[in-house]
Amino acid sequence: MQKQTRLIALIAKTKPFFNLPLRLEKIILDEVILAFPDRILNLHPGLVPDTTDSIVKNPDGTSGLWNKGMWLTKLLKTFLKQGLTFAGSSIHFLTLDFDFGPVLGRTFEKIQPGDTVDSLYARLKTKENQLYVEILQKINFLMA
Repeated sequence: MQKQTRLIALIAKTKPFFNLPLRLEKIILDEVILAFPDRILNLHPGLVPDTTDSIVKNPDGTSGLWNKGMWLTKLLKTFLKQGLTFAGSSIHFLTLDFDFGPVLGRTFEKIQPGDTVDSLYARLKTKENQLYVEILQKINFLMA
């Protein structure tokens, strides 16, 4: 409990408008999420749907993979192992519902024959970075 309190105080002291835990690969405590509602963005390696019972469609119309609860390397292996046509990532607000929350944007990357975890991630990471910039620009525009 003391650790969460110190973390919340440290974040609050900097007065951020948004918190961007980039590839943190740690579970963010409920107390932190509650202290900063709709202020913590998560880059999720997978296609977070708009509702928990829906599926995101890839650009070719096939079903995208949410990968709830998977870390990055395992997720990329799953994309490749299942023979999917696209990999994707989502940026969403963190909520108490694990790996789910209001989606701000998604990006897709076509899986190429012979792709490896490294080759796929190199291309997907570039698109994730572009998506983060686009989302932050939209948020900045809306707040101006």
